[in-house]
Amino acid sequence: MKKRKKLILLVAAAVLALAGIIGIVVFAVTRPPKPAGIERLTVGDGKVCRVGILRDSQLDQPGSEDLYEQHVVTALECMKDQGVDMLIFAGDFCDLATDEAYGKFNAAMQAVYGEETPIKLFIMGNHDYWYENDDSSTTPKQKMFVKNMGESPWSHKVVNGIHFIGASPSSASGYSEKTCEWIEEQIQIAIQESEPGAPVFVVTHHNPQDTAYGSDDWGDSALTELFNKYEQVVSISGHSHYSILDERSIYQKNFTAFTTQSLAYIELEGGKFDAYQGKESGIPPRGEERPMGLIMNVGQKQTVIERWNLLEKKEEKAASRWTLTYPMEKGNFQYLTDTRALARPAPGFSKEAEISYDPAIPSYKGDGTSLPGISFPAAEHPDFVHAYSIQLTNTKDGKRYEYEVFSDFYLGLQTMADPVRIALDPALPGGNYTVRVYARESFGKFSDNFLETQLDWTQPAQTKTAGSQ
Repeated sequence: MKKRKKLILLVAAAVLALAGIIGIVVFAVTRPPKPAGIERLTVGDGKVCRVGILRDSQLDQPGSEDLYEQHVVTALECMKDQGVDMLIFAGDFCDLATDEAYGKFNAAMQAVYGEETPIKLFIMGNHDYWYENDDSSTTPKQKMFVKNMGESPWSHKVVNGIHFIGASPSSASGYSEKTCEWIEEQIQIAIQESEPGAPVFVVTHHNPQDTAYGSDDWGDSALTELFNKYEQVVSISGHSHYSILDERSIYQKNFTAFTTQSLAYIELEGGKFDAYQGKESGIPPRGEERPMGLIMNVGQKQTVIERWNLLEKKEEKAASRWTLTYPMEKGNFQYLTDTRALARPAPGFSKEAEISYDPAIPSYKGDGTSLPGISFPAAEHPDFVHAYSIQLTNTKDGKRYEYEVFSDFYLGLQTMADPVRIALDPALPGGNYTVRVYARESFGKFSDNFLETQLDWTQPAQTKTAGSQ
């Protein structure tokens, strides 16, 4: 009897021990990574830190694997050529979270930098939370990030006395209350440790909602609510793929925010028409051709931000660098949206400009097709023309067709097309039309004058460009 009781006790103890081991294993598997502690570093003379900012490589996206991988290599080469001391990557390393996609990024880093890499501040994006058949779980993806990138998803680094906080989203959908509480704790530590009015850089993947260009579509309102409390905050974000050449990409009101630009492809606001896509779209033509990035010169009295065309390795808008002057207080903010919008002139056409019928405008898709449309001299503006509004009024029944088309500003301001060639909607019914063209700049002002012509239109079928096979 005693032996039986002893056996029962031994079995019970074994079961409890096994349960404890299973509990420890389950806890270890399901426990998310911890935020990193504060890391303090000095670069150069301790006065200026040159910081490169990249994001959204979306490696291994089907159909674009080789292109996006080359974009990463070329972008890193540009950062190295420019001597950046610190490299920020604001999320979306992968199209879907895989060791292979992370491995391609790390291989590019190794190929360009070898073992002497700059200081790294890397965070996750929403795509880094996506498995092929699982978008909802978070901890496995966070651990995959840590394993591959060697960093916590949440970090705080102090470089030359300036604070940089890196905050991955809590999940693919955005920032939880718990993550925002951690961010706020780090902001408060940074303010306490910094000189009065020094910037506190906060890197997130999602934009704070309704701030910089694109944040209305791709923003997180929890971040805006948090950052509104701290005028020292300088928000750096990814997620939207909007162009940094647009001056709306920097924002100041209660704090400072600027968006960066995708290494993968450009996406802009929806509603612009593209005859070759046959729909209104926010994906402009040739949007994969010009990845761009930022370089910040972070000093003790000001931060100056450069915009870089990464493939061509040249600075865009060098005469219009963004400058953040300390102290970071509202009285020093010079990028107020309403103030800038009022100060900007409208675009305009020259008096000699005329619309011409263009019988064959080649498709940018490289498939040899063409469509008829119109051609005219580009409108003029001190910054750039963002879009053209096309109005076609049927002279017989008075029916009006109207749509807007992006200019090609996002490919680089020095290479904008002139003349402008726009393929018209092939579904437009045949007839005689009065055609008007207006130009619009990025803050919304339309040209004071317009171009007008009469056009006899025959509804076309797509045709092969001359000389194509």
